[in-house]
Amino acid sequence: MKKIFILLFLLVSVTTVFAQKGKYRRTYHEYYDSRPLHFGFLFGLAGSNYNYVSDSKDIILSPKYFGFQIGGVANYAFNQHIELKTGINVALFERHLDYFLQDPLKVNISGLETNNLNYLRESTWLEIPISIKLRSIRRKNNRFYLLAGAKFGFEANTRNKNFSSLSTDYDHTLYAKKTDLALEYGFGFEHFFQFFKFAPEIRFSHGIFNIYQAPESSDPISQRLKEIYRLNTHTVSLILNFE
Repeated sequence: MKKIFILLFLLVSVTTVFAQKGKYRRTYHEYYDSRPLHFGFLFGLAGSNYNYVSDSKDIILSPKYFGFQIGGVANYAFNQHIELKTGINVALFERHLDYFLQDPLKVNISGLETNNLNYLRESTWLEIPISIKLRSIRRKNNRFYLLAGAKFGFEANTRNKNFSSLSTDYDHTLYAKKTDLALEYGFGFEHFFQFFKFAPEIRFSHGIFNIYQAPESSDPISQRLKEIYRLNTHTVSLILNFE
């Protein structure tokens, strides 16, 4: 998360330096706000993990893994300061639950034991975010904004890892539901160039649906997952908007 904040700070700093270079600064797209509807696209880098509730006696961690987002953006301005932002994104996420077992677990018929298990879900999501942007007064080619809203997500594809009694690979598929609803909020910075508007932003996303799904298998690997009874997504994104 700190790296994302540092990267955003550097982007804003570099943009501001170039914007202030020289005595004369041309104002681009002076009549931008006179048109309420604008379209664009975005690229995003995200760190995502799970928040969970469990009765397990084992130590469970969910480290952040980086994902990627790309999509289209549509903005409708109600006035100079309030704007509705939506679109559709394709996101690639990899989320993990790492178990550090208190008691060794026998994982195959050869008697091999392990103290660590890794459950993961690699998936592609279709996302529809809807947010309200509160924009500051424009200063030449720059202005800041805050945003808040919600995001609906549908899991379109999942890479599965099936347990085998002969396996020595401790990475196994994490069971979860395929739809999610998240609350989102964040902040960003708009800079107008000659041919487009560039807007980097930091966005936080907290899933409110319990997407946990108990595994149907009764093998010892899957049994560990049945000790969890709530699973929510959490994502921090650096998003680069171009309009």
